[in-house]
Amino acid sequence: MATGTERLLRLVRPGGRLAATIWAQGAVEPLSEVIFRAVLPERPQLVESPRPVNPLEPIGTPESFRHWLAARSLSFVEVERSPLTLPADPELRPSWPVNSPWAMPPWPS
Repeated sequence: MATGTERLLRLVRPGGRLAATIWAQGAVEPLSEVIFRAVLPERPQLVESPRPVNPLEPIGTPESFRHWLAARSLSFVEVERSPLTLPADPELRPSWPVNSPWAMPPWPS
C-alpha cells in the first residue's frame, strides 16, 4: 500500500491534489487468516515461517496515514475516515461447513 501511494504521489504535479481510498487496518484480517488456513495443508512448512507484514501497517489508521503523508513534505493534508457498511442478504451467503477453512462468520442481524 505504501509503495503504491508513494508512486501516486510522484505523479502529482506541484500544487496538485491526490485523493486516495484505503482499507482500514484490520478490515481484511479475516480474509488473510482464511487464506492461510486453506494453504496450510499444502504447505505445512508455513507454520514455522513468520507471517507476512501487513501492508496497511504504516498507513491503516487516519492518524498514521496523516502522519505518513506529512512526513513526505505534503501540505494541506486532510484525512477523513468514512466508514462503510454493506448490507448483505443471508440467502446469498455461501453454505460452507462451519469447520471448513472457508467458513464465514454469521451475518449480523
